[in-house]
Amino acid sequence: MGSGLSLIAFIVAAVLFAYQAKLKNRAKAIESAPPEDRVRAIAVTAEFFQVNVDRFSAAQREKIVLEQIKNRARRDLILAICTLCIAVLLAIVAIVTIVRTQPEGSEIAESRQLSLCKANVLAKNYDVAEDYCTEAVDEQPTKALPLLLLADAHYNLGHYPEALGAYQRVQALGADSAGISYNISLTYHRMGNMEASIRSAKAAYQKATTERALRGRSLYLEGDGEAALWEFGEGDESHFEKAKYCYERFVAMHEPKHFAYAQLACLSAVKAGQSKESRIAYEEQSLAAFDAALGAIEKYQGNNADREKAYFVNEYARNGDCGAALSDIWNRNRPSKGYEERLLAVVGLPF
Repeated sequence: MGSGLSLIAFIVAAVLFAYQAKLKNRAKAIESAPPEDRVRAIAVTAEFFQVNVDRFSAAQREKIVLEQIKNRARRDLILAICTLCIAVLLAIVAIVTIVRTQPEGSEIAESRQLSLCKANVLAKNYDVAEDYCTEAVDEQPTKALPLLLLADAHYNLGHYPEALGAYQRVQALGADSAGISYNISLTYHRMGNMEASIRSAKAAYQKATTERALRGRSLYLEGDGEAALWEFGEGDESHFEKAKYCYERFVAMHEPKHFAYAQLACLSAVKAGQSKESRIAYEEQSLAAFDAALGAIEKYQGNNADREKAYFVNEYARNGDCGAALSDIWNRNRPSKGYEERLLAVVGLPF
């Protein structure tokens, strides 16, 4: 719109300049014309300007007409200059608007490397994506998107130190969202740095004020970090209490609950094996929590429900530390209902 108006203003200014030049030429023509032609030219010009000069002498007529020409030329010059200034201002406004509304950098036309990086990450071809994303980051080192895609490719390939570095560079660019903090927490967790994982999980929880699901995942990840630091009873007892607190808060406020219930069951099962005085109480807590976990997973109808159930069964099979503790308590308190058979019933096998 601005560019169209500026074009019109330029045209008007050009017309006014041309008309002003024409008036000057007419004045010069009158002054240099022979006496008989000058009288005729003065009469025509006076008629054009609608000025009645009949009662004046020839010399006075010439003076009046020439003065009218000068006044009209001066007025048209001022109008032409004003119109030209308006045209320039409109052109500047149009240019500024275009610059401000266009995407930053080279994002107007997405680069081939970034397009291939994005496509391969979405297709889960992470090894191919890693190369293209690296090239895209080299092209746009101050853009968050190529770095974020590169971090995702690194993470899914198990290149955790590289993923961590890329996520932290995204943060340094100002894209310090709850999701980035959560990804950093998860990466630290994979690297075995539980203290750093817990710090980033807490940061993600604080930032995700309107993202309920992300708050839940951050709280659960914090609990996993504390449970790992407890080391099945080998670590400081405060980590047991903190892990228990995180899982209990999760089941009170978030969904799905099956893994949080199962983790509570696991904590109590391990604790029962270490406490003679409170063994029975911890065993009862463990069985109650695991019953809740089994009920929740059997009712689960979310995305990839069959795969989620299979993962649950594998995670708490008796060949793991948690599964072994749960299995011992289950089989001791419910000998007629085998632990393994009850787990397999989750995936549809007879109990």
